[in-house]
Amino acid sequence: MISMSDKHITPQLSADRLLSYDQALGCSPIEDLCSSTATAKLTLKLIACNLVIIGYLSLATIVGVAELPMVPDKDKANLISAGAPLGMRQAWRVFSPQLRSENFHTLCLIEFQDGTIKAVEFPRMQKLSLIERFIHEKQRNVLGDRILNPYYKRFRPIIARYYSRANFSNANEVGNPPVRVTFVIVSAGIPPIKSGHWIYRDQLPEHTFKQVYFSYQVSPADLTD
Repeated sequence: MISMSDKHITPQLSADRLLSYDQALGCSPIEDLCSSTATAKLTLKLIACNLVIIGYLSLATIVGVAELPMVPDKDKANLISAGAPLGMRQAWRVFSPQLRSENFHTLCLIEFQDGTIKAVEFPRMQKLSLIERFIHEKQRNVLGDRILNPYYKRFRPIIARYYSRANFSNANEVGNPPVRVTFVIVSAGIPPIKSGHWIYRDQLPEHTFKQVYFSYQVSPADLTD
């Protein structure tokens, strides 16, 4: 049964009058279907969406190209900065940690005015208990991994001044202030993985190769507040 209101909303069509698709849209009571303005808005939305997708994929491609080994170091920073506002720097550690070919630890050698040298060994996980590893992991990461990276080399003088001042008060009492701080990496190659001869972590070779990677001459201004 059709009410009077339904008759006004839906026009009655005779069998001999069939409307085309465009004609049906033109006489449709639904404004979103028959309005040309709505169609234009939908088109603009689709264009804007496509532009955003193309822009994002373009930035991702630029950042990805920056990670290729054939890209010069002087150009990498410029390419990576293109995606910096969106935080698009790719970190491959998300997928897999970078496998190391060497085991190493780092030392800080503090030379005093009388020629004596004090060695400070930065945290080594294999020498610490589980609780100590949890406490000192950030310190190990900064003084073991980060400080070796050329990207963080600008922080080496700051760390050297910190250790020179930390060892100044007691030495100054006897007129023997620190004059140089040197950072050393001590390493050994990791044996190849062989199923017939496993080398367990507590049996790895001792770190015997030593290399100085930063030396800082302490000035009197470094030891004053």
